[in-house]
Amino acid sequence: TFKSIKSITHKYLISGHSQNKGNNAHSVIERQIKKARKSAPIYVPDQYVSLIRSAKKTGKPYTVHELSYDDFYDFQSESINLNKNNSDYESFKISDIRILKIDRDKPNQLFYKTSYSQQNFTAVSENIPKSTRNKSAGCAGYPQNVELKKAYTAKTGITEAKKKGLLRLIDKGVIPKFYLDFYNNL
Repeated sequence: TFKSIKSITHKYLISGHSQNKGNNAHSVIERQIKKARKSAPIYVPDQYVSLIRSAKKTGKPYTVHELSYDDFYDFQSESINLNKNNSDYESFKISDIRILKIDRDKPNQLFYKTSYSQQNFTAVSENIPKSTRNKSAGCAGYPQNVELKKAYTAKTGITEAKKKGLLRLIDKGVIPKFYLDFYNNL
């Protein structure tokens, strides 16, 4: 439960200098896809879902959560609003952060380190107004006035030119007619 969480610390891995369970999973999935592409082309995204589910040869298969356009939220617009209200955000670059921490006892502060060897956290965001905190949610420092908006209100689709090009590939027999419905609904 949220009440038992005293702080949350997130460590950002340095690209190319880390190895974790995710790397192994990606490697297993890549091998499965490479093997499948040698025997036949991949025509639709559903084929990737099947390949990922069947990639792991021992233990429980990978779980694939298929998402739709309405599963995505627009965090960027809210981030811009928070930056306008808080000049402290301008004092550091998010890309420089290696460790980020939120502490329940200090909900108006965000703590960060720019290197793994840095001894102490640097605090920022001391000026988040108390009136914007959501005390009932139990999430330290989470603004109450944040209303997440969906990133998309409909499927984004592709350009007409691209769709015509894909349909031509079906007409020419490059893509089997079996997949016509999928491409017509793009």
